[in-house]
Amino acid sequence: MAVSIIVFREHVPAQHVNLKLGSGLIQLSQTSTPKSSTISTRAGTLHHSANESKWWVESNARRYVPAPQESVIGIVTQKAGEEFRVDIGSAHPASVDGLAFEGASKRNSPDLKVCSMIALVYVI
Repeated sequence: MAVSIIVFREHVPAQHVNLKLGSGLIQLSQTSTPKSSTISTRAGTLHHSANESKWWVESNARRYVPAPQESVIGIVTQKAGEEFRVDIGSAHPASVDGLAFEGASKRNSPDLKVCSMIALVYVI
């Protein structure tokens, strides 16, 4: 496993058929070229798996950064139409569609008020 130090918005040479990006990395698609570029969203140590299919950045951040597929508890801070803004304790709030709840439909939407507490699975 190779390790290197990267800074914010530095390009990462992550190329793989089944590429999986972990925390600290984001993939930007470019319309002019068929390839997409991967950049870092924070400074730290860049890591990747032996076959280079998984890439992530480890840093000494002092704030919570949710990982994909992690269960989190949040508090509804705003309701706009059928979408809810949820504070999950990270730098940015989460957005949850009202139809994402089990059994929800346009006629049967969840009755969540501001300050309601919900549990959800974080998905990028």
